[in-house]
Amino acid sequence: MMNLVTSDEELDYLLQMGTGLYDCRQAAMASKMSDEQFQTFFDTMKRKGLVHIEFDKSGEELYRLNAIAVGWYETMMHYIVGKSDERAFSEKWNEFFKFFQKFNVPVGEWEKIPRL
Repeated sequence: MMNLVTSDEELDYLLQMGTGLYDCRQAAMASKMSDEQFQTFFDTMKRKGLVHIEFDKSGEELYRLNAIAVGWYETMMHYIVGKSDERAFSEKWNEFFKFFQKFNVPVGEWEKIPRL
């Protein structure tokens, strides 16, 4: 699913970003782009849910990689609506949940699962 909606440039940036917490200046420095290019690029990444936004005590935005399983998929579902890859992404989304469906065990059944 990520291959459908992320560019090589975005993936390279995310690898460069790593798992740290960045303010706006630090996030821009990690990109090696002009301020104008970076703002457009980073706004798209935020809308795609690739970057999580939180706030420090003074209200300044801080950024980090978004969680993939919780966070990114939900945000991407809103971002992709009406775009050319919407159907393919939705099909992959369904495959993803069908795969994990086999692990769906009702709470009362946990004690019946054999333990090692």
